[in-house]
Amino acid sequence: MLKPLVEKKRRDRINQSLEELRALLFNCTHDQRFRNPKLEKAEILELTVSYLERRRRERKTGQTGRCRSPGLCCFVKLFKPRLN
Repeated sequence: MLKPLVEKKRRDRINQSLEELRALLFNCTHDQRFRNPKLEKAEILELTVSYLERRRRERKTGQTGRCRSPGLCCFVKLFKPRLN
């Protein structure tokens, strides 16, 4: 393949994954910021990191065993097939 075509396909995959992440996080958190389809890529990533860090802290402060956070359960369920 030609380099420009390979680069375009790579950018398309990145953009598609970011769009899926935006929609997934909106469905899990109902945070209205994720409703905006024009949300910047960097902002999607920053909000995702914040969300995961917050859930991790919640889990460390006494949450063991079953997932008590519907948002995190949603996130894990939807991503688990991709992680395997």
